[in-house]
Amino acid sequence: MRILGGLFGIMMVLSAGSTAAVEARPAGPEESWDDRKVHRLVTQMTVEEKLSFVYWNYNLDDPLEKLWLPGVPRLGIPQLSGTDGPAGVTISRPAVAMPAPVALASTFDEDLARKYGEVLGREGRAARQDVILGPMVNNIRVPQAGRNFETFSEDPLLTGRIAASQVRGVQSQGLMTSVKHYAANTQETDRYTTDVDIDERTLREIELPGFEAPIRAGASSVMCAYPKVNGTFACSNETLLTSILREQWDFEGWVMSDWGAAHATEDIEAGLDQEMGVDVNPDGSLAPGKFFGDALGRAIEEGRIPESRLDTSVTRILTQMERFGLLDADPPARPERDV
Repeated sequence: MRILGGLFGIMMVLSAGSTAAVEARPAGPEESWDDRKVHRLVTQMTVEEKLSFVYWNYNLDDPLEKLWLPGVPRLGIPQLSGTDGPAGVTISRPAVAMPAPVALASTFDEDLARKYGEVLGREGRAARQDVILGPMVNNIRVPQAGRNFETFSEDPLLTGRIAASQVRGVQSQGLMTSVKHYAANTQETDRYTTDVDIDERTLREIELPGFEAPIRAGASSVMCAYPKVNGTFACSNETLLTSILREQWDFEGWVMSDWGAAHATEDIEAGLDQEMGVDVNPDGSLAPGKFFGDALGRAIEEGRIPESRLDTSVTRILTQMERFGLLDADPPARPERDV
C-alpha cells in the first residue's frame, strides 16, 4: 500500500495544472442542467443527425480520436470523443500507465480510488477525450480469466465501493465514464457465445452490486457485454437494460454496446442506446453502425421502430453532454497536458 500511495502521490503532482477541475453537475431530482435545452435540440435535429449519435465512428488513423460522434455544428452540438482505458487512458501517444485496478482494490482505500480516477479524468480531458470506457467492474469468478487485472475483486461490496469512488474521481475532472461489462462477463474464453445461466440471488448478490454502486454514484454511461445472460444476449436483454437498470436503479445515462456486441436493430427497444462496432464494406472500408446506422433508419422509415425510440436514446446522450457542460456556449476548458 505504501508503494501504491507513493506512486499515486507522484502522479497527482505531475497531473496538477493551472485549469480548475470541472465537477459534473449533480445527478438527482434537482438537476441543475436544462433538460428543456436538450429537448429543444432533439426536436431540431434531422433523423440523419439523430442516427449519427447512436453509433460510434471509428478512425484508424487518428491517435486521439479513434472513437467519435460528429456532433451537429449548426445546432452548437460539439463532436464527442471516446477512449478505452480501465488501467489508463488508451491513446496512441505517451500516457500514464496506471497500476492495475485489481491492485487498487487490494488497498481497500476509497480515497485512493478517487485520486486514481482524478488522474484518469485529468489526463483523458487533456487528451481531448470526453468519455472513457471504464471502469470494468465484473466480479472475479474465473481465476484464469484474461482480464481479471482490469477489474477489482471477487468481493461485490469492495468492487462497488472502489468503483463508485473511482467514477466520482474521473467525473470530477469533466470526463464521462462507461461502467462495463454489463453483466456477467467474467471470462474471455468464448465470451461471444457463452450463455451465463445465473439464478436471481447470485446475480443480485455477486455480480450486480459492482454496477449498481457506480451507477448510483452518477456514472454517465454503461457498456453492455458480449455473453448471453439466461438465454438472451446482454445487449438485447430487456431485463438487464430496462427493468433493472432504468426502472429499479433509476439510471439516467445511456447504454452503449461492447465492440460488436449489438445483435439486432431491435436491441434499441430492449434498452440499448448506442452501438459500438463496424461492418466492413466490399472494398475493405469501414461502415459504422451495422444495426444502428442505415438499418435503423430503414426500420424507422418503414414504421417497424418508432422515431420516438431514437429520440429517447439521443436525449439520454445529449443530457449527459449537457450535464458536463459540453453544450454550453462557453464549454469547460480542457486542462493542459503536462505529463
